[in-house]
Amino acid sequence: MKVAFAALAAMFILAGVSACDSNDLTTGELEITDLIVGTGLVAAANDSVRVYYVLTRSDDDQICDLHGPNNSAGQPQDPIGFSLNTVVEGFRDGLVGAREGGRRRIIVPPNLGYGLDPPANQTCIRSNEVLDFTVDLVEVIKP
Repeated sequence: MKVAFAALAAMFILAGVSACDSNDLTTGELEITDLIVGTGLVAAANDSVRVYYVLTRSDDDQICDLHGPNNSAGQPQDPIGFSLNTVVEGFRDGLVGAREGGRRRIIVPPNLGYGLDPPANQTCIRSNEVLDFTVDLVEVIKP
């Protein structure tokens, strides 16, 4: 998985679903696509994981957040780790069932993401935004 992240990010940018700009919460179904099926441990909702990911805004493919194998200076970077019970519902549910070594695209509708209240520290994500994640699952850590 030691791929130059610029190439990885370019590969991740795929057409998405438009976000809605109304004050009503847009509801929808979580979309999960395995781009690469891993062969390692399977992630469960109460596990912790270490991942590389790209988050794009689905209506214009703007990269909002990314964490890849190389930082912006091209230096190696460790995967980011977190417990699946600390992230938005759609991201958690999208990773459940994924295998280590796999790459998964997860499209999270607003009702399973940040809804009408995106995080204040993330100015790229707008209210009622559909989130488009591409995630490389590096490690599953069982409780």
